[in-house]
Amino acid sequence: MASLIWAAVTMITLLAELSSGSRVENENRIHQDAVRGRGSQATMTSATRPNVLFFGVDDLRPELASYGFDFMHTPSITRLAERGTQFNNAYCQVAVCSPSRTSLLTGRRPDTTRIWTIGPYFRNTMPDGPAIKTMPQWFKEHGYNTTGIGKIFHPGASSGGPTRDEGGADMPYSWSQPYFFCDQFTNDTVQSTAMQHFPNGTGCVQSQACIECFTKAGTWGHPVSLAATDCPDECYPEGLISNEAVRRLDFYGQQQKFHAEQGTEAEPFFLAVGFKRPHLAFKAPRKYFDLYPNDTIQLAKYKHRPTDMPDVAYYMSGEIRGYPDVGPVLNVSGCETVMPDWKALELRQAYYSSVSLTDAHLGLVLDALDSNGLSNNTIVVFWGDHGYQLGEHGEWGKCTNFELATHVPLIISAPTQAKRNTKSKALVELLDIFPTLLELTGLPTAPELEGTSLVPILNDPTRSVNDFAMSQYPRAQVCNKKRNKRLQDFPMGYTIRTLEFRYTEWLKFNYSLAAPHPIWTKTYGRELYAHSGDDESSMDDFENENLALNSDYADTVQKMHGLLHSIVSG
Repeated sequence: MASLIWAAVTMITLLAELSSGSRVENENRIHQDAVRGRGSQATMTSATRPNVLFFGVDDLRPELASYGFDFMHTPSITRLAERGTQFNNAYCQVAVCSPSRTSLLTGRRPDTTRIWTIGPYFRNTMPDGPAIKTMPQWFKEHGYNTTGIGKIFHPGASSGGPTRDEGGADMPYSWSQPYFFCDQFTNDTVQSTAMQHFPNGTGCVQSQACIECFTKAGTWGHPVSLAATDCPDECYPEGLISNEAVRRLDFYGQQQKFHAEQGTEAEPFFLAVGFKRPHLAFKAPRKYFDLYPNDTIQLAKYKHRPTDMPDVAYYMSGEIRGYPDVGPVLNVSGCETVMPDWKALELRQAYYSSVSLTDAHLGLVLDALDSNGLSNNTIVVFWGDHGYQLGEHGEWGKCTNFELATHVPLIISAPTQAKRNTKSKALVELLDIFPTLLELTGLPTAPELEGTSLVPILNDPTRSVNDFAMSQYPRAQVCNKKRNKRLQDFPMGYTIRTLEFRYTEWLKFNYSLAAPHPIWTKTYGRELYAHSGDDESSMDDFENENLALNSDYADTVQKMHGLLHSIVSG
């Protein structure tokens, strides 16, 4: 009896130390004291609810080895795809961070959340905002320990933070423990409420050795679009995030072994891990740059805007233009931007290197999942918040309704799925993740979700659950005209993707929070792009000619308009 009481006390101590941020060495020592002499490792009972390991990645396009791009060094993503189902036609709902993540994490479309841009917080924009249940919050309220690391919600005011960039993460609604913030400013300073010395701040902190290393490299305090340094991985958010994720998984593994040995049921976990890169700036240790010699990198084939594209569809690469090493060399002419080949080569190499940095640290977290005996009872989800354009159509960045901005990687691995190492061509949306996880874990269905469960596809990759995927984007500035200052003046572009076509309409939009809606009588432009017969090994052999004005496609335009109208107007 005394040993059982001691074990319980030590587990309480372990929980307290995890919450306070103590190091994993102490956790290991405490746990070993608690379970010493109790025999071999016990296995989880079949009645235990599955855990969830939830990976999000910023600005990641599906140009990955598992998607058929063999030159990419992404073995960890391939390893995860082999464990589950890879969705080859997955799409975000808005091609920019905060609106996309808000949609995914609430399970609602942007016109429902009223989040179309970075800045507003959905709990302030939605009529019933304080009562909305996010994905991690739903798990938290149904018996899961929910923990967030890195970038899951867009940080700062967009998720309830006190400033534009700091804090937030929908605390305290969504998480059981203080959130572990970890991002990075363009000047190489790690960004977290702990690093910026907020009261009771949490998250990653940069070591003095890292500051000295970046200073020696000449990047500390200097915002540049890309950099290869000799600084270790732990100087970057990816290394700090994976370290914390491994620490948490070590704890969960110890905790669940302890409960199994005691014949009790451990609290399941929902661990969200959000990696920063390949978001700008494209920075990584030099060893990742070495994976991509210049002679192995191919530039975009189609560097000019699509034929007959309406001006409102084009993004003038505003984010990357703001970097002092890019703006002066980017050729801006009329409604088009063209990057010189030498700079495009540098940027592509740096983007790919950043992807490989994140892939390496994804692998470390997966290793920890395996080594702690958690893999057989953990659902793993891997998603990108939107795509990214690397010079295709002259575009650099997201912020469009084109294929490369809306198309995202999505992989789901579940212990109960009937088939593994499969690839699905079904059209799916990031909205579909929320209901999928509820079905896989057996939790009650959350109210008013707008996605569809993908479990039928996990069991049979030939199945389909959606006839289309829909995205949208509000255009603040048309070409080089004066930027609209009022959201009310932003045209809204709605785009629907079927297996054969992408159809887009740019409309005047009423942004009233009470009842936002498009004004169908005021159209700024239409686009139709054919997608049947796409070369899946290419990132830009499509959407190069707008067919909306071609009389041969008049019936298709009318049909797609009717479909779009019925979807948006309900």
